[in-house]
Amino acid sequence: MKGFISSNWREHLSEKEREGLESAFKFAAKELGIVDDKFKCYIVLCDKIDSEDGVLVFGDYTNYPYEKRGRIRISTKYCRSFLKSITLFHEMVHAKQFYNRELMVYTVGIAWKGKFVKQGTKYKDLPYEIEARKLEKKLFLKWIVHRFTKWLKS
Repeated sequence: MKGFISSNWREHLSEKEREGLESAFKFAAKELGIVDDKFKCYIVLCDKIDSEDGVLVFGDYTNYPYEKRGRIRISTKYCRSFLKSITLFHEMVHAKQFYNRELMVYTVGIAWKGKFVKQGTKYKDLPYEIEARKLEKKLFLKWIVHRFTKWLKS
């Protein structure tokens, strides 16, 4: 999986933050088993992501399966420093879910691991969000240890 940070990153990140996001992206792709170099993921930084129901949104993932690409948006208004990385990890879990066809969106609804999710299920109870929240924390902690170990060896 190849990652591309939007060209407007200078408006939202320092060079060090950009390097950190790139490192987090590569680490997550490897850990989650997204190894197809033909699959591209664009990371777009924006001030704010609006939701239909007025809920605060830190990030989102959009899948374009026929084009072998995805897009992760991260809100820089609400995500400061390490929260950008955690948000990236969360959205990378969704990329993995689509990549592995665990999560599928149809005109009639959303399927998780082959079964349709009941319409009206609360966000916190959606099985693919439960997995994303669980794995975002594991990935973040593992990445911090990885970076710290690399730093110690340098």
